[in-house]
Amino acid sequence: MKQGFPSKVLITGAARSGRAQLCRGPRGRFHSVGNEVEIVSPLRVFTRWRELGDPRVLKILSTGAVFAAPLARRAICMAHGVPQANSQGWRTLVAIVASFKLANLCSGVRLVCVSHYTAASLLALYNIRTDAVVHNAVKPLYLEPIPEPPAERRYVTYVGRLTVAKNLHRIVPAVRDLLDENPGLRMCIIGVGEQQAELEA
Repeated sequence: MKQGFPSKVLITGAARSGRAQLCRGPRGRFHSVGNEVEIVSPLRVFTRWRELGDPRVLKILSTGAVFAAPLARRAICMAHGVPQANSQGWRTLVAIVASFKLANLCSGVRLVCVSHYTAASLLALYNIRTDAVVHNAVKPLYLEPIPEPPAERRYVTYVGRLTVAKNLHRIVPAVRDLLDENPGLRMCIIGVGEQQAELEA
């Protein structure tokens, strides 16, 4: 059965996170075609059980809200990364993997990854099928041609969480060697996490 244009779009995302920034792009695009859009926290999605079961409402569920997939009709579950026990704990890993597998079984739910790496890893490690890959949108500014020849590179930059799972502590020694060889080069680390003090040291 072909579904019509959604009457509303419900997007889950934390108010103060990098993923909240990812919500802004789709929100603006849905607004531009006349859709009512609401962003709710992943923890509050269960209080919206009527909308979860309403096929006229399109639900875009973040990884934190994927647990609602079995209750949802007409939903897109986003897989932003590969679940890892060393950073999320075994309980959370098992819960996310089970929810993704349930999403595969639900006819009204599609599982979408933000990279081919995530899609391939979910399939190889957990036998989870992905319905599509949607890359994070790049602002038009970054696609414009450079008006003048690029200046000499001065920074090696990392942006992200400072956690063991990201393995930045393994990359920093190689970057330090690179900085020793190139005195004009600097490293810029942008992020917070439990490894911050260790990396600063």
